[in-house]
Amino acid sequence: MFQENYLIINNKESANNTCYVFCSSNGLFWNSRDEKYVVENNYFEFQNIAKDKRISGCKKIIFLRDMDISFYVNGINKNIDSVAKIISFIEAETKGLDLIIVGISAGGYLANLLGLYLSNAKTVFGIGTIFNIRDWNGRHSYTDSEYLIKNESNVSKSKFYNLYSIFGERLKESKTTFYYLYGSKNKYDAEIAAKTRTIIDDDKFIYLPIKSKDHGVRLPYNTLILLLTTDKKLKTKKRPSTKFYFSVTLVGYWKAFYYLLLNIKYKVFKKHV
Repeated sequence: MFQENYLIINNKESANNTCYVFCSSNGLFWNSRDEKYVVENNYFEFQNIAKDKRISGCKKIIFLRDMDISFYVNGINKNIDSVAKIISFIEAETKGLDLIIVGISAGGYLANLLGLYLSNAKTVFGIGTIFNIRDWNGRHSYTDSEYLIKNESNVSKSKFYNLYSIFGERLKESKTTFYYLYGSKNKYDAEIAAKTRTIIDDDKFIYLPIKSKDHGVRLPYNTLILLLTTDKKLKTKKRPSTKFYFSVTLVGYWKAFYYLLLNIKYKVFKKHV
């Protein structure tokens, strides 16, 4: 099961018809995690927040990861070996369910791609999304990936490299709402966001800049949960919000302040453990 590079959690008794799809980023192996750790622990990004009862009560949760760290160009395993097959796999697994798709960076790329192709996708949350694989120039870069370079000549795979062109083809007919969060103080994210604003202009695509130096904004635990479970229709922002004010837009001042105190308490407690 561990080598399938996906994990499915079913909750058939749930009356909540939602399915969350969490797409791991190229940062899967960063910090102290390496391939051995990921495989032995069957690790996927977002597993921690998915345990929260505000999310875990849904009908199904699916986690995906790309062990090649190449924007899922080779899929996730020997059988699901392309982006097109990932789309078909998720389509089959989520038939009749309302999809909420989440991803950071390269995971945001896949989340947006799935949202464009799956008719049951309700909402996509892309954090620090990279929209054109050929523009990838973060901790690693496009030219670092032998798989991306190798598959340039494979039209069935390279046709997915540029999300901008796919948005141009499919967004008008899509019923999905796409939320794009990015760190306004991160040069890489800011450059991508500036380019994206000139290309994608649609009421279904919502820009949410956050005052952060991180590529892929690291929202506090409860703020991220609130975002992924909100029923509110958020609006595009031109000016970046602080993380606290962003919480205020989701739940109001007093609840946001309460969650801020919880976060501070957690950090203090963790520091002294």
